[in-house]
Amino acid sequence: MEEDRIRVLIAEDSAAWRSTLRAMLGGSGDVEVVGEAEDGTKAVAMAIALRPDVMVVDMRLPSLDGAQVAEAVRGHFPTSVIVVSVESGAEEFRRAMRAGVRDYLVKPFGADELLAAIRAAVDGTGDLPPTPHPASGALSVVFFGPAGVGKTTLAVNLASWLALRGRKAVLMDLDLEFGVAGPLMGVEPRTSIIDLCRREGELTDDMILKVLTPGTAGLPGLLAAPPEPHLAAEVDGEARREAGRPYVTQVISRLRRLCDYLVVDTQSTFREATLAALDSAQVVMLVATAEVPVLYRAGRVLDVLLGKLGYPSEKVRLVVNRYDPQRSIKLEQISRGLDHPVSYVIPADEGTVLGASDRGQPFVLKRGRSEVARALVRMGESLAGPGGEGTGEVVAGLGEVPAQPVRDRQRRPPRPARATPARSASVYDRLVGTGWAPEGIMRWQGGGA
Repeated sequence: MEEDRIRVLIAEDSAAWRSTLRAMLGGSGDVEVVGEAEDGTKAVAMAIALRPDVMVVDMRLPSLDGAQVAEAVRGHFPTSVIVVSVESGAEEFRRAMRAGVRDYLVKPFGADELLAAIRAAVDGTGDLPPTPHPASGALSVVFFGPAGVGKTTLAVNLASWLALRGRKAVLMDLDLEFGVAGPLMGVEPRTSIIDLCRREGELTDDMILKVLTPGTAGLPGLLAAPPEPHLAAEVDGEARREAGRPYVTQVISRLRRLCDYLVVDTQSTFREATLAALDSAQVVMLVATAEVPVLYRAGRVLDVLLGKLGYPSEKVRLVVNRYDPQRSIKLEQISRGLDHPVSYVIPADEGTVLGASDRGQPFVLKRGRSEVARALVRMGESLAGPGGEGTGEVVAGLGEVPAQPVRDRQRRPPRPARATPARSASVYDRLVGTGWAPEGIMRWQGGGA
């Protein structure tokens, strides 16, 4: 129906490219081009008048470029901006991301890629609204899960995306014995949490700032793990108990005063430091992969988090990492077997992820067009919102963009709320009940896998 079509405004200074973009979108039954602009000032004026769902904007428009157009419209009305460019450099990409664009496409691209980006921009983040920020202090997001599921990579990239968007983000590496957040970010910290644990007296903001490895070029600040495994005992072991000071709790409390978002990577054990981080978190990202042994462990972890620790269900978000829909267990089976909804799905992309790790560079900074990077962006947007808060900036040649009422149009009816079943059956019984190759589970339980 006409009402359900996605309304698109094209802003492109090249008449040939305007014609090409219109032709790409013309064959789709769910997209309608409502206007065209040849410069940035006209694009913003038309956006105010037409309220398109999506703007496709060239990065190098006259008068106002693509990033300035995105800055002008963000926060004032619900229009998503997709930037197109002939440039694939990191600096231009960062500038566009900071401006609040929804996607960044490098020319040349095909109609399928453009349409997929437009539809993803309209779909937003699915059933997850932006997480309410706590009344005071940073939003604390803790990554936890079985060993080997890639949670450190996800934590590094989420924190990097938040920093890229201009947020004050800090990554805390609480894998006390074998933390690798620094190498994944391409930095070699000279200080660590140990330097804070050895301080006498109350911790101060100045002490914290001196120990943080500062973030640059889209990287978050980093509070590194101890440089040697045996030093972990000084953070939450016997030395900590002799001192009588809850170091991790004190450090997290101070860090939350100094940033907007605190992302914490943890060990795969319920040790003292991990429990302190979990208790402080507003969001716990429970990371798993779609393999029966891993899901079995994840189910047991869920029982601890929701049952023994008593966390509310909405605090724990299940992340299925390295997911291949052609080869992996179906998401509905995972959700049913674990009695918990799947909040985020991160696609398998070994080339992008391992290549970025080998270079010591988060993939959201260099591989922003990859599906795995877009999945991380959707995760970030569910926490921080797609474009940040509207600030009413004054844009050269245009003046302040006035706030406009949101157009009352719902693209699709909301999904009914999902009732979470009682966690009565054992993890094993729930997994077997979904039909997941129970003989495989039994072999694994017996140590055969």
